[in-house]
Amino acid sequence: MNEIAIPRYVDSQPQLFFWELDEFVPFVFFVGMGIMTGALTAMLLPAFGITYVFARFKGNSLDGVLLHLGYWSGGMPMNSVFKNGAVRRYES
Repeated sequence: MNEIAIPRYVDSQPQLFFWELDEFVPFVFFVGMGIMTGALTAMLLPAFGITYVFARFKGNSLDGVLLHLGYWSGGMPMNSVFKNGAVRRYES
């Protein structure tokens, strides 16, 4: 029998450079805005800064914090019973 390498972190997000994919999105957004406005060099500092702050926030929080914030803000449906996560009190 041949040995098969099993990944250690199966549920980990894909990595781009040294960021996870969802940490890379703000960087790409700001670089894209810099390219569209013609101010790429002016947008690189905010791109790195906001990506750094976002990565620190995500690293200091529990797993699933981004999904929780999506449900809590009402941007995503929670499940088939509670469609709107922005409603704070359900009256029956």
